[in-house]
Amino acid sequence: MLDGLGKELAALAGGCEASPRRSVLLRVVEPCERERDRELEARPPRSLGALSGCNRAAPAQGQDLHRLGAEPPGLVPRPYGAFVSLPVRLSAVTLACRDLGRMAAFYRQFGWPEAPSSVPEHVVFQCENGVVLGLASDTVYERQFGQVASGFRGFTLTIHCQNAEEVFRVHADIAEFDDLTELDAEPQESGWGCGFSFRDPEGNVWDVAYKHGSEFDHRGGFVYP
Repeated sequence: MLDGLGKELAALAGGCEASPRRSVLLRVVEPCERERDRELEARPPRSLGALSGCNRAAPAQGQDLHRLGAEPPGLVPRPYGAFVSLPVRLSAVTLACRDLGRMAAFYRQFGWPEAPSSVPEHVVFQCENGVVLGLASDTVYERQFGQVASGFRGFTLTIHCQNAEEVFRVHADIAEFDDLTELDAEPQESGWGCGFSFRDPEGNVWDVAYKHGSEFDHRGGFVYP
């Protein structure tokens, strides 16, 4: 057995054909790899649209066609080197409401300014960090998405605070709200920070929290540590 292995190694080192099984593998794989390499070398550079699988407009004259692996400015990397131009921001959250009037009355207790275009059919609160909270009738979405589910919806809405003291102050303020449900008795503290939860009249869950090490930018945008 060792003698046979030695002959195969010697034959391979000398560039000769070794055992029949190995030679078949080499005859199949190596030509395929060489052909693939030649095809890759012959391909012209692909545009960003070709890399992402989307139809995009042709680049302007003089604009670089970014090759695979080169990250264009302002674009978000995707797996396998493709890119999309999805803005890195969350702009608005809209709650589908069964009783829009009741929900609007509840959220006006927050004291957040309403946008100039806010109307009874689409109530819009403009937060100072640029995020918008909207309230709309559930009938607007029912045909496409179905009825609003009851119970926990699978997400929470969070207001982050500058420090733990602010969390306790906000808890005391919210405790005075009308139509409030399931407010935690007091903020809970942990190694993460501290916070509490409550629900609006239709069961949407809100958190008010402070995260150790977090910061806010000049506009009030939350910066996670």
